[in-house]
Amino acid sequence: MKEKKLFDALTEVREDYIEEARTTRLKRKSLSWKKWTAVAACAVLIVGAGGLLMVPGLFPIGGNAGNGSAGRGESSIFMSYAGPVFPLTLNEADSTISAARSISYNFSMPYEDSLRIWGAHVTDQYTLSNDAAKDKTVKAIYPFAGSFDDLADLTPVINVNGQEASPVLYAGRYSGGFTGGFAGSHGEEDSNSSINVVQLNSWEGYKKLLEDGEYENSAFAPYTELSQQVTVYIFSGFTAPEEYDAATQAISFTIDPDRTTLLMYGFNGGEIGDDGFRRLSFFVPNQTHTRHDLKMLIVIGDDITDYTLQGYKTGACEAGNELDGVSSTVTRDELILADVMDEIIDDFFAQYDQKQAAVKHRELFSGEVAEYMLQYGLLSESVIDRYLHGMIEDII
Repeated sequence: MKEKKLFDALTEVREDYIEEARTTRLKRKSLSWKKWTAVAACAVLIVGAGGLLMVPGLFPIGGNAGNGSAGRGESSIFMSYAGPVFPLTLNEADSTISAARSISYNFSMPYEDSLRIWGAHVTDQYTLSNDAAKDKTVKAIYPFAGSFDDLADLTPVINVNGQEASPVLYAGRYSGGFTGGFAGSHGEEDSNSSINVVQLNSWEGYKKLLEDGEYENSAFAPYTELSQQVTVYIFSGFTAPEEYDAATQAISFTIDPDRTTLLMYGFNGGEIGDDGFRRLSFFVPNQTHTRHDLKMLIVIGDDITDYTLQGYKTGACEAGNELDGVSSTVTRDELILADVMDEIIDDFFAQYDQKQAAVKHRELFSGEVAEYMLQYGLLSESVIDRYLHGMIEDII
């Protein structure tokens, strides 16, 4: 049987690597989410008849080395746009409501060196006037650029008549590319990526993204619920000989790729054969290394039938490297995909020391994950190459 090794966490690991792993305490990775969007903060404001309403917003721009300034040895051409100041708008046009705007920039920031200023505070203040004969309640939209990773730092502070408002946040859809570093990519180009995306490294990029209204409409659209029923195999109760730090367990089976889609969480490697053969593997959790305790194999479509479990000394799941004494309990269940994703996202937050902003906006984050899976993951009709293996960690 001819097989293709498409991804493998550790293959043919040398003994000196194993010895190094035995004496090294691994740390949790602090993953960097760089999902940049134009996020809208939406607030309901009451404008008195013939009266005024002050809506100032205070928030930082910049913060990354080189953002908003020319690189060393280059001309003064504006190279990137770290934090555009978008205008306040109303959710619905109203000819009786007018606004006067005042913007001030405070560059007295401590984050400076001799070469560049690292950021600035912006006060974007509005005076709304109501020319109607009666009081009106309007919904105002204040967009800002940000990411879940930096949401705590980049969310504007919005005050209405001197009182801080509590707006509702809506996230725009993913607007980065899949080539280069802007979208947090790995530098490769996805062969089937024909998606029309806008690189937001200039004011013109933001203008192009927002000018037709489609981006704004999608930001306020309800998320699609992952309501499909799936079959889930949950692995628990792991055991392995203590002297093998990289002990691995693999599950092997055969599917019809046209009738079965596989998603996985907590797995580290695998093989895909031309005839539908699949071998998916994970390092056995132990007390020495920080590894996922939650491991799930999610089957969409036709269920897998017969499968075999096999232990290996390392992540090299091949003949001659088998290891006895590796076991786990496998539980099969039929669940709704949305519920499964909720459990996975909760585990992901617990595993990695992320900033609390994403946890605070848990529902928003879950909706974005679902939307991303439907647009670019295996739930899409035009999946991006990097997500073909179905590893949910890559999506999150």
